[in-house]
Order: sequence, then structure tokens, then C-alpha cells
Amino acid sequence: MAAFALPFWLFCGIAGALLTYLWGFSEHQAAWANRNLLLLNPLALLLIPGAVSLLRGRRPGRGFRIAVGLLAVIALVALPLHWLSLQPQFNVQWIVLLLPIHLTLATLLGNPAATVSKAE
Repeated sequence: MAAFALPFWLFCGIAGALLTYLWGFSEHQAAWANRNLLLLNPLALLLIPGAVSLLRGRRPGRGFRIAVGLLAVIALVALPLHWLSLQPQFNVQWIVLLLPIHLTLATLLGNPAATVSKAE
């Protein structure tokens, strides 16, 4: 599972960093207030060392479990925010694609018992 999570989190982190740059430091109209930042979060880059630890057969630290859970909760906020939005965005296809992946990775890799059994 970590072999899938590593490139996924790398993609999410880099795409999130790009969205953050476009939103905060450019005048790009389509990137302003883009809620895909909830799904493509630059905080995913913090999970890369934990995924490498899992690939090496080691147990990641407590911060990894907290970060993977936080990333899943932030991604989960994207769905109700899409429904309750005053400024509609047409990103439901990204929510449907990425939200189950975030939740699955948080469930499988965020559980300390599961990561220990997979690492050993």
C-alpha cells in the first residue's frame, strides 16, 4: 500500500504547492479560491518520509498517523463545502476520484496496528 501512497502523496503535494502558488502569488482567475486545494494538499509532502519508512519495513512515527488523518479530514471537508457553496465550482469529479483514496490510505496506513503488521 505504501508503494501506491508514495507517488500519490507526492503528486498531491506538488499539485497542491502549485495551486497554492497560483492562488496566493499570481493573478490567475481560475486558481483563486480553488477548493481542489483541499484534495491536492501541499501537506501531503509531510507524509513522504513516513511512506518511505513503510517501504523500508519500518514503523513511521506518531506524527505520520496524525498527518495522514488530518489530510483525510481536510479532504473530507471538500464534499460538504461543494454542496454548501455560494460560489459554485465544478470539481465534483475530483472529489469523487480523490476523496476515497485519501480515506482509504488514512484507514489502512493511519492505524498503528495495521502499519506494524505490514512492516513486520
